[in-house]
Amino acid sequence: MKYILLFIACFAMYWNLQAQQETNFELPKWQVGLDVLPYFDTSSSIKNSILIRKVINESTSLRSNLGIAFENINNRPNDKPETSLNQGSELNSYLSVGLEHYLFRKRVSVYFGGEVFGSYYRILKHNEVDTRPDANPPTIFKIDDLYQTFKLGMNGLSGFSLAVAKNFNVNVEAKLILAYQWEQGDYKQYEGPDYTLTVFGGRTIKRTLAKLIPLSGIYLVYDF
Repeated sequence: MKYILLFIACFAMYWNLQAQQETNFELPKWQVGLDVLPYFDTSSSIKNSILIRKVINESTSLRSNLGIAFENINNRPNDKPETSLNQGSELNSYLSVGLEHYLFRKRVSVYFGGEVFGSYYRILKHNEVDTRPDANPPTIFKIDDLYQTFKLGMNGLSGFSLAVAKNFNVNVEAKLILAYQWEQGDYKQYEGPDYTLTVFGGRTIKRTLAKLIPLSGIYLVYDF
C-alpha cells in the first residue's frame, strides 16, 4: 500500500512540475503538518504525529517532529476463557529536532537534511483467570507482562513538497535511520488461590540498527 501511495505522489510531483507557475509563490515563516501515513499503514509511525518547521530562508528550515499516543487496552479481546480479565495500557512517544536544506523551493520543493531523535514505547498487560466455582479443579492464575523499548539516534532524510492549494501542501519523505535500541521484557505468573509466584523471567537486549524507509511519512502541511 505504501509503495502505491509513493508512486501516486511521484506522479503528482512530475505533473505539477510541468504545469507549475512560480510567480505567485510566497515563502512562509512557519509550517505545521500532520502525518497521515499511519492511517494507511499502522506499522509506520505514531498516529497524530506533528511536524513543525521554522523557515529560516529560501534554502534552510529548522524542523521538529513530535508524536505521543496512549491507549487503554482494558477488555481487549484475547484467547483466554470468558472468565478472564485483560487489562493494561500502551504508550508510544517520539521527538526529533533537525535541519533541512532545499535544492529548490517553489510550488514543488525538494529537500534533504538530518535530525536527531528519541523514542519510547511501552506496553503493560495484566491478565487474570479464575474459573471458580464452575470448574473442579479450578484454573486460577494471574499474569503481569511488561515490554518496553527506547531508541536514540539520527535520521538522514529526503523529501519533496507539492503545493495543492493556497497555504496547503503535501510532503512525502524517506529516511535512513541509525540508532541505538534498548529493549526490556519482564514476565511474572502467579497461580493458586494465594497467587504464588510460579513463573518469572525477563530479558534485556541492547543493539544498534540501521534501516532505510523508502516512505516514512506523508504530511498534510499548512503554511503561515
